[in-house]
Amino acid sequence: MTAQLQQTNNDLLFYSHWFEGSAAESYVLQRGISKETAKRFQLGWEVEIIGAGNTADVLVIPTSNDSFIFRRLDADCDSSSRYRNSPGQTHFFNEAALTAATSPIFITEGAMDALSIIECKGEAISLNSTANVNRLLRMLEQQKPSQKLIIAMDADEAGKRAEKELAEGLSKLAIPYYIVSDWNGCKDANELLVKSRPDFEKLISK
Repeated sequence: MTAQLQQTNNDLLFYSHWFEGSAAESYVLQRGISKETAKRFQLGWEVEIIGAGNTADVLVIPTSNDSFIFRRLDADCDSSSRYRNSPGQTHFFNEAALTAATSPIFITEGAMDALSIIECKGEAISLNSTANVNRLLRMLEQQKPSQKLIIAMDADEAGKRAEKELAEGLSKLAIPYYIVSDWNGCKDANELLVKSRPDFEKLISK
């Protein structure tokens, strides 16, 4: 896989190294994402210095040619430090699907949830944060999606708030939508994929 390159505001160079055989590949395989899907979206890997003599493996998820989501893989990483975006303009993961999709488009919170749906033959984008609901609505106000939308937030308090905001915003824009209100008792799409791929595929196809 071709290495991805991103320069930060501190003039440090971050590389998305060869993915195969890396800790990042092991992580996404454990999360139910195939090598084929990982390659399609050019998922990458880097080792990040996190302190004096300490490093962490990082999954790199491209969101455009020059923007990325970084997901630290060390198990003891604080949840507030687990995800970050590359500097500069941010994009939704797989946002091109909004105009290019030929089947209904799921809107998820995280990229791993979107990848899970894509893995099972669906179409999906991710907000990357529930704080981005209004930015998505502004985008949809300028360009209507090519397909109906399916709101597929996490089954927690923040996800329910985002679900409500999205539903209200899409109604005002007269954009048709559905809601996935339950992940068979799981927190999100990826958790259900890992727990029971047949159940997840059935839900997505339905």
